[in-house]
Amino acid sequence: MTRGNVLPMESRICLHHICVRVSNLNQSEMFYGGFLGLKKLYAFTVQAEDARVLFNLPSECRFLTFECPEGGGLELFQTEGNSRASAGCHFCLGVYNREPLLEKLRQAQVTIRETVREDRRIVFVLDPDDNLIELKELEG
Repeated sequence: MTRGNVLPMESRICLHHICVRVSNLNQSEMFYGGFLGLKKLYAFTVQAEDARVLFNLPSECRFLTFECPEGGGLELFQTEGNSRASAGCHFCLGVYNREPLLEKLRQAQVTIRETVREDRRIVFVLDPDDNLIELKELEG
């Protein structure tokens, strides 16, 4: 695969955030916010149905989002039960003008997972090794 064959010229991409699973959000908040000094932006919950569709997880997930001082972000999430450790872990690419890229991926028969949450379309794709990549629409 060459670069020119994958990315439509109309789309621009940047690293937006990385998401990792943690066993205890409170302890992790103290570590990342307290010790490392990352700024907590917000917390949110992904309900069980969306967690199943997007991450192949059986129950709801609780998230904390942090801002890194020099750009980019970190999401931490906790879920109940003994699900696969890597399920739900992903990195997110910010994409300006996401639709041409999604069309190119559909034509290449790349697996796309989508849902709508709070009137926002959430889109993930799987790479050839089944790594989960969120494609977040950016404005501007």
